Amino acid sequence: SGDKYATNLASRTAVGFDANGRMMIIQIDGSIAVGHNKRGLDMKRLADLLIKLGAVNAINLDGGGSSAMSFDHQLINYPSDN
Repeated sequence: SGDKYATNLASRTAVGFDANGRMMIIQIDGSIAVGHNKRGLDMKRLADLLIKLGAVNAINLDGGGSSAMSFDHQLINYPSDN
């Protein structure tokens, strides 16, 4: 459900823009673990992070174990679906 999606810790990918129009891309690693071993962010913490980084507009793009980010043709995160 929507509530579960918003409140579960999970991988998240989002794009935001600051007041000067600069784009930021956020990718948070998560996991399918349970309990204290669970990694990731819920939607509120993702929004808080984007605000802290200066975003005035943002959108959540993806979540889940396939969330991946690369830089210069190299994977720079650790997707939980491997």
